[in-house]
Amino acid sequence: MVISKTVIAQNTGVVYLLNEQGEEVFNYPSGQAVIYIGLTDADNPNDVHLRIGSPDDTVMVAMTRISPGEYTGTVTLEEYVSGSVDLADAILQAGRGFLLMVIYDDESDSFGNSKRVEDHAYYGLTIEPG
Repeated sequence: MVISKTVIAQNTGVVYLLNEQGEEVFNYPSGQAVIYIGLTDADNPNDVHLRIGSPDDTVMVAMTRISPGEYTGTVTLEEYVSGSVDLADAILQAGRGFLLMVIYDDESDSFGNSKRVEDHAYYGLTIEPG
């Protein structure tokens, strides 16, 4: 018997790093001032918070329900070159080439267990041809 993946994972949350148009992003251009986050979770929790971080900073994001099981959120991004990072300002600081990671702790996946769900994108990564 074959069970489709959608049946197995139907209640596990999925988090996405997005652009302003709602498309998944793998590299935010340098100078990007806002990071958009999307989340789907069929369990439809009332209060949804997640974390987004760079190697030097982490920010908590309160998500807004846009429809049952669908949430959206944003965080301000500030590029820095060197120096100290203000960890208490609710602004994500990242340098060019840094890997950004968003983490959602789903309280109940398809099997009733808690599960950490992640998505990743780079900030200001330049790829040289050759």
